[in-house]
Formats: sequence, C-alpha cells, structure tokens
Amino acid sequence: MTSSTGGGDVTPPPISPIDPSYRSPGASGARKRSRSLEPDVRVPAEAARGYLVARLARDYAAAGRVLSEIRARAPDFTPRTLLDVGSGLGAACWAAQGAWGRSLQHFVCVEPSQALREVAERLRHGGGATPGPAHFGPVFLRPLLPPGPQAQWELVIGRHALGGLRGRGQRAQALRGLWGRTGGVLVLLENGTRAGHRALMEAREELLQGPDADSVEIFAPCPHRLPCPRLSQGRACAFAQSFWPLPLSGNPSAPERELVSFLVVRRRGSAVTSPGDPVMSPPDPMTSPLGGWARVTAPVRPRPRHVSLSLCCPDGAQRRLAVTVARHGRSLYRQARASRWGDLLPFPGEGGTANGKAERR
Repeated sequence: MTSSTGGGDVTPPPISPIDPSYRSPGASGARKRSRSLEPDVRVPAEAARGYLVARLARDYAAAGRVLSEIRARAPDFTPRTLLDVGSGLGAACWAAQGAWGRSLQHFVCVEPSQALREVAERLRHGGGATPGPAHFGPVFLRPLLPPGPQAQWELVIGRHALGGLRGRGQRAQALRGLWGRTGGVLVLLENGTRAGHRALMEAREELLQGPDADSVEIFAPCPHRLPCPRLSQGRACAFAQSFWPLPLSGNPSAPERELVSFLVVRRRGSAVTSPGDPVMSPPDPMTSPLGGWARVTAPVRPRPRHVSLSLCCPDGAQRRLAVTVARHGRSLYRQARASRWGDLLPFPGEGGTANGKAERR
C-alpha cells in the first residue's frame, strides 16, 4: 500500500486573537522578506513580531509535515523529551505537541534571540495581551545548547541549525553536537532550496561515514543509504506542505505552500520501534517483489491511461516511472493514482515489469 506522508492543509496552532501589537510596520516588512528572514541574536522586539507574521505558520507547517510522518511510520515512538535547536517562536514544539500530545513531558528550546524567546513564551500562554494558561510544557528556553553531549533527548530537532553556518567545519561541529544529544530521533529542517538540500546531504554523509556510522539509520526521506541522485544533478530534494496563513489583515485568505528539505535520522539500538514500517522493515514480497519502497519526489502527474511519477528508488537512482495497469497491475496503478508528492510507494523494480528510466537534468 501507499504510505502517505504529506497530509492536507495545516492550520497554525490555536492561540487567542493576536494582540494588535503584532500588526506593526516591522510585521509588514518581515512578511515581504519571509523567505529569507531567519532568527538572529540581534532581532529587536518589532522584528520578532514581524517574524511571527512572516514565518510562524510556515515553520509550523514544515515541522508538522515531517513529524507526522514519524508518528505514522513509528507509532510506538512516543518521545518524552524534546530538544529544539534554533527554535525561533517554538513552531516545532507546537507541531510535536500536536503529534504526541501528553507523552512529551520536557521541552528545551535553544534560541539565541531574547526577543524571539519572549514572543515564543507569550504564544505558549495564549498570545493575547493577558497571559493565559500554558498550552504545553514545561518548557525551558535557553540562548545556548545545554552543556555536555552526555544528556540525551529522545527527539532532537534542528531548524536551520546547519544551513546558516558558512564553513563545513562549523557545520560538522554543530552536527556532532546535535547527534551526540540524540537518544532516539534527530530531525534536521532546512529551506527547500538547493543550498538547504546540500547542507542536509553533507550532514548525511558526515553521519554515514563518521565513527558512529553503525548507529545511524536514515529514516526519511531517503529510501537508501547511497549518494543522493538529485544532489549530483544540482537539484534540490524538497517537499511541499500547504498551510493556512495567520488570520491577519493583509495575509492571503487561501492556503499557501511551503517547501521544506529535511533529514530524519534514527539511532540504531534506541527504544524507537516501527512495526510494519515500509522503509525500515524488509519489503513485502507480495506487494514489492522486485524492489523496495521509493519516495515520490515531485508532483504526481495522472494521465488518462497511466500515472507519471518521479521516484527516488531503493537502489539510489532517480527515475521517471509511467505506471500502467498492463505493466504493473491494478493494485499498484491505483496506489500510484492516489499517491502525492512526498509519499512512499512500492517500487516494482526493473526486472521485466517496470519501465523506469533514469531522469536527466
């Protein structure tokens, strides 16, 4: 069967009516720069409010898309502790709380900007002029990482924790700090651009070739441990998530789309289990006799008698596959027609029943 990982429109976390102070000139300017504005230790209060308008719904949608896949594929994984690095306004914490609810008992958010930390805490208490009860917690807000990698969290999220660093040595050091603190699952989120994708594939290579490689399991999005085919083609591997903008004057009244590149790594031997997971478990010989599971890496294109799919395949190749009833059977054809960008799909291989062709730039 198809493993659906995308999901529908995402609505931002429920908060009280936004205080009028968020409708500031800084908010308007930040909205125009929403794709490039990132948290910074020097962010003033006005820019922090603008960051809320420009990025909160987008960041929540991106994190929610990735965490919902973990929740669906590893239902026995119920993290109790969360470390969110580059937390900004806490969108990833909101998304994690939505995925796992009361199982999360301890949040640590690392955000260097005091202004962003203050707005994040205000949102957690309802977002209104008068603070209300906290929606979740306890949450510990810090400007720096907790000292020592010996303290491990069951879920670690790094949002733009690597892409904003210029040197490879700096990125490798930051990655070691994140992985050393990961007791279960590490989630890395970057913008859905070539630069964001390159930073993630660099991190993937560091982990797979590092001294701790035996403990590394690539959970998503890659269905293999081989070099990324899209990286060699100079193309970003990104996935789209639709979302509803915050209900403020001047914001669009229709769903928008956020592109996200991500990497999910699981520590082998941890308590994370995923019974029946399509990628981590051996392929079902009845549904996928020749291949394994492939990731849909572009919008699905249904045609009158076939479905055109762009797939990252378990053998490490990027292929364009035209699925038909005659070649692949009615079951796979129906799954292909119902699949969406970002889903996992049984890959039939090329041994006489598939017509996959390598994609070109």
